[in-house]
Amino acid sequence: MSRAELLDADSRAVGDAWVEHVKVDLAADEREATGGWPGTMREARARTYAHFTNQAALDRYGALSRDELEHAVRAVYERARNRWLACARTDDEENP
Repeated sequence: MSRAELLDADSRAVGDAWVEHVKVDLAADEREATGGWPGTMREARARTYAHFTNQAALDRYGALSRDELEHAVRAVYERARNRWLACARTDDEENP
């Protein structure tokens, strides 16, 4: 697997974990996953940087370039948004 493929796979995993975290937080507040993705690019950037700059990631990849990190940010956000939209109830489903 190439470096780019590994980065993409890790980015998908970060996005998946982000969605699960949001769903757990909502469940703790007795709320359902509904509507559009509540995450922001700022949150995606923070999660991506935290994941790809920890020691395990540095051991695996070395330091990522700015372009690699920004690509990962977009991939994390897109994955999380798409996963959310695939599982969240729409407003129409809430109010039949």
